[in-house]
Amino acid sequence: MKARSAFFPLILTLVSLLGACKTPVALKVQASPVPIVATVKVGALLDLSGSYADGAQAVKAGLEVALEDLNKRPGSPPFELVIKDAATDPEVALAKLKELDAQGIKLVVGPTTSADFAAVKDYALNHDILMLSPSTTAPSLALVDNVIRFSPVDTLQTRALFELWYSRGIKAVSVLYRDDVWGRDFEKEIEQCAEIYSMRYLGGEKYATNATDFKNSLARLGDKVKPAIAEFGNDKVAVELVSFNELENIFPQAAEDAALSSIKWYGCSGNALIPVLAADNPASRFAASNGFTCSNFLNSFDAGDTSATRSLLIPDQASLKSRIDQKLNRNPVEYAYTAYDALWVAALAYEKGGFGDFKALKENLFLVSGEFVGASGKVQLNSQGDRSSACFAFSKVISSQGNHSWQRTATYNDSVDPQSDNRLTFVNP
Repeated sequence: MKARSAFFPLILTLVSLLGACKTPVALKVQASPVPIVATVKVGALLDLSGSYADGAQAVKAGLEVALEDLNKRPGSPPFELVIKDAATDPEVALAKLKELDAQGIKLVVGPTTSADFAAVKDYALNHDILMLSPSTTAPSLALVDNVIRFSPVDTLQTRALFELWYSRGIKAVSVLYRDDVWGRDFEKEIEQCAEIYSMRYLGGEKYATNATDFKNSLARLGDKVKPAIAEFGNDKVAVELVSFNELENIFPQAAEDAALSSIKWYGCSGNALIPVLAADNPASRFAASNGFTCSNFLNSFDAGDTSATRSLLIPDQASLKSRIDQKLNRNPVEYAYTAYDALWVAALAYEKGGFGDFKALKENLFLVSGEFVGASGKVQLNSQGDRSSACFAFSKVISSQGNHSWQRTATYNDSVDPQSDNRLTFVNP
């Protein structure tokens, strides 16, 4: 008798998921018997072109490694990825989601940017599509909806940044940001956090997401920081850059401004570890000379967290990193690990049962997530379905004999007692 095809195929929409182990343990959530199927299709909605392509390529690599591991298991249905490029364009993201929906794909991991998320969330809600996002972080998207986010919201990331700035004696900060939901949310978080840490907020400057000329925004930014430089000194004033890989054009233009060239620049998960800054070019030279240091999500194993034990199903971290490195030919951003976990959780929720039943599948996603300790660590979700605790790394662009590279300088563990001095640990100050 010919095997039936899956009548509730999964889709992981990724637009561009998310610890140290003792003895690995098996998941408590056991898969219930499911009908025999030929192939379970899993969609991936990724920004493989456009300004977030570097991040989405890492997500894609994490998915591919997860798919290899899933399909090695005996007695389990085979899974297949159906990949769509959202092109770092919200309109394209919505169109590609509709294409996946037309194929009957109803489980969506993603998207990879918050702007894409904002564009597709209503369609997903109205068409019973479940989404698991590996890399969207805008706090305003923390809603009770059909989206589970394995990446931590930027409320946690900005707290980590301010801990670093406080330790370095920063007195005043400004923000240069993309004019989209992610950039606007991040700028608001910086403003609110500055008051808590008794730092002066100098205001922010935005730029259009399709901009290539940043001189006007940079000129206004320079005017904002000059009085603070005069009052506090160059080493006490910082700029936070909320961007994707458009910084390749931003930095050479910023180098023409004397004030902006005299202070420290910081970045975030959107521009951490991007490969253009590991090559010799005007952008990397500016980054190295201005101490460009980025925060990015860090799996809890590498952060030294011993509060959770790894699921038996998941290979060791060194093996996973090596395989992902080989696919990318570079060090991956951490969202490769959240993507890896997203695909596993989606597959296990499918195998647990509830296929064809939207409510049951959604419940199973939360159940499996609660038991799962994967490549990104333990996935602790809040009532909105967002990762509620996280670790972060800080990586800096350095130069040696004309060669540029990223070097980790510190880690931050959000799960450590706020009164403790051990939240922030310096590696290469």
